[in-house]
Amino acid sequence: MQSRQMAKPVKKYSSWGKYLKMSRESRFASAREFWSQLGLQMSYAQYSRYESGSQLPSLEEALRMGKSIGVSISEVSLEWIVSQLSDDQCAERAQLELEWRNASEAATRSAGTAQVPLDEVIVFNRAHLKLFSSDPAYRDVFTYINSFAPDSISARELSSALSIALPRVFEMLKKLYDLGVLVKSESGFRASKKNFYFPDDEDFFPLRNLNWKHNAEGILSRISQEDLQLKRASRLLVTRELTESQARLIIDRLEELMGELVNLPETSTPETIYSVCTIFGERFRRSPLI
Repeated sequence: MQSRQMAKPVKKYSSWGKYLKMSRESRFASAREFWSQLGLQMSYAQYSRYESGSQLPSLEEALRMGKSIGVSISEVSLEWIVSQLSDDQCAERAQLELEWRNASEAATRSAGTAQVPLDEVIVFNRAHLKLFSSDPAYRDVFTYINSFAPDSISARELSSALSIALPRVFEMLKKLYDLGVLVKSESGFRASKKNFYFPDDEDFFPLRNLNWKHNAEGILSRISQEDLQLKRASRLLVTRELTESQARLIIDRLEELMGELVNLPETSTPETIYSVCTIFGERFRRSPLI
């Protein structure tokens, strides 16, 4: 008699499980730590089913968990609703609205600024993901134009500043315009909004890494020893043993520094644009003896 393979259980609410896990990890290293410290009125096994996406909590339970993690009621409610939508088009529209709502809150948390109105934010979504992933120079084009607002930037200036062939610049500008990232003017192009946000989720994770690497390599290709001596640039590297609590302290300090950087006053006639690329993480781990 032939043996039958057991089918893997379908995770019907995978989007909710993914969201809950990501939110929980922002404050608690493990699911059990979250469950035990907050005294949730459910068994650990039940909570595990919620985080795995195999079951969906009631709205009351979802809101209680969101409050414990520090997530807004509107965000939790929308995520809870989106996870139950079966119509793909409806779910896509709801997800886009959720991303727009989360953008302002995310910018506020990362920069330490007052909440940014949603109508002043460009939230890059799945429609932009393929384009920006195809060539990191798309972000250079948009960032250059946005940095020198409200002036309009011509294709020829972009070609000269970014060392991109003029025909290629025209092609890139058209695609960014078609996606609503740029608007046309008589003398060139302007950004359609002042603030922009790349979602910090799993789908955008490779693109964020690509953007970081592209910017870091661009900085390294420009700085000289004289720049470092005259403090026109900085290139720091420290590798040492840290405890988990020490590592979290460093991350908190770096986030505070980035918030202070964002809050520095801007001039009315910008000339030089700087980029700060921070990366911090585990470099080595003791290897067991063989």
